[in-house]
Amino acid sequence: MSTRGSDYENMRLMARVLTLHYQEGHLQSQIAAQLGLSTAKVNRLIKQGRESGMLEITVNSPFQREFELESKLSRKWDLKYCLVVSSVSGNAESTLNQVGKGAGELLVGTIRDGDTIAISGGKALSAVIDNLNVSRSYDVNVVPMTGGVQGQHYTDVNHIATQLAEKLGGRATLLHAPLHADSKQERDLLMSVRATRDVMDMARNAAVALVGVGSVIGEKSTY
Repeated sequence: MSTRGSDYENMRLMARVLTLHYQEGHLQSQIAAQLGLSTAKVNRLIKQGRESGMLEITVNSPFQREFELESKLSRKWDLKYCLVVSSVSGNAESTLNQVGKGAGELLVGTIRDGDTIAISGGKALSAVIDNLNVSRSYDVNVVPMTGGVQGQHYTDVNHIATQLAEKLGGRATLLHAPLHADSKQERDLLMSVRATRDVMDMARNAAVALVGVGSVIGEKSTY
C-alpha cells in the first residue's frame, strides 16, 4: 500500500467502519459512539467506501432470477412496477395460485378508499380472489369491464366482481350484458341501454384495472 500519513489512517478508519457496519451489523450511531466520531462522519466514510471500490455486496437469494426478470420486463415495457413469481414444476394449479397470491398482494398495496376497481373474468382473476388476504375493509366499488359468459363461475364477471367486493369489504355494481354479441347491430343495441353505458363509463374511469392476459386458444383457455 503506497498511501501514507493521513490517507492511510483515513482508509484504515474507512475499512473499520465498513467492517463494523456490514460484517458485524452495528448501526451507524453505535459505530460513531464506539469510535468517537459523528454520525455524519460515519455516513461519509461508508459512502466513500462504496465509491472507492472497497465494498462489494453480494446477495445470495433464491429469488434473484425473478428479480432479474422483473428488471428486464420493466425496462422493455416501461413498467413502474413488475412482480415475477416462481412456477411450481408439474403443477399448473399451484402455479396459478402463486400468481393469484402475488397479484392479490399487489392489489391490496395499490387500492385506496374511494377507488373504483374494474375487473374482467377468467381463471387467473378467480385465483387472485381465492388467495386474497386483507387486514381491513376498503370502501371501494368493483365493476365489470366486460360482459359475462354463463356456465363457469370464473367467466361470470358479475360473480367475480361480487366475490372481490365481498373480500375487500366494498360493494359491486353489476353489468347485465353478454361478453359477445352476434353482430355490430346487436352490440350497438346493448350499448344503447343506459344501465350498460353507465357501468362501462365507471370501468373506463376506474382507478385500478384488474385483468387477465392469458391465451384465448388451447383446451385450457377460459374463453
